[in-house]
Amino acid sequence: MDSMHDAWKYVVSRALIVSGSGMILGFILYQFLIFTPTMKPSQFTFSSINIGITYAALKSHSPRNGLAALFVWYIIATTVFVQFNWWLLILNVAYIAGMACAVFILQRVVNTRLAQGSLQRIVLAGAVVSVTNALIVIVLTLFSLRVLISHASSIMETIFYNLQIGALIGLATGIGMELAEYLTGRFFAHRTVAA
Repeated sequence: MDSMHDAWKYVVSRALIVSGSGMILGFILYQFLIFTPTMKPSQFTFSSINIGITYAALKSHSPRNGLAALFVWYIIATTVFVQFNWWLLILNVAYIAGMACAVFILQRVVNTRLAQGSLQRIVLAGAVVSVTNALIVIVLTLFSLRVLISHASSIMETIFYNLQIGALIGLATGIGMELAEYLTGRFFAHRTVAA
């Protein structure tokens, strides 16, 4: 029972630290706009929470619980924060799945020891999240080729914006990942639990 309680401390701590890091940078840059779901800076909140949940799930021994947490987050993000519409279902699936894949790829690369130092892992997080954030826009435009053709220049601007904001989110959450490992190792090291 106690080891399960400790494992949950690891998971929740990692998720909160990683999510919080992304949201703090977003708040510094855009203030309360990160809490307005209809504004682009809200990606700092939405994506940071996605990344935090996914990272904590991948670092735990029960990734299924992490998938369940992402599903609960999907339901909350789709129904609570803004007025429901069908496009929101697709949009949220794309962002949640995209950021989850980005964290999965990041962790696979880190586990192969290609990114040895903290700085390399943080920069890698920035690059992977940036590219993923831009790819999400491309995938979403495939749902409406008419919009792609008639608004090609604004879509290119959105892709470029998502590259930039994705890099910032990735760098911030990458710092959060390093901080999470340091803090959980420091404060929970006296416990012998594999989280």
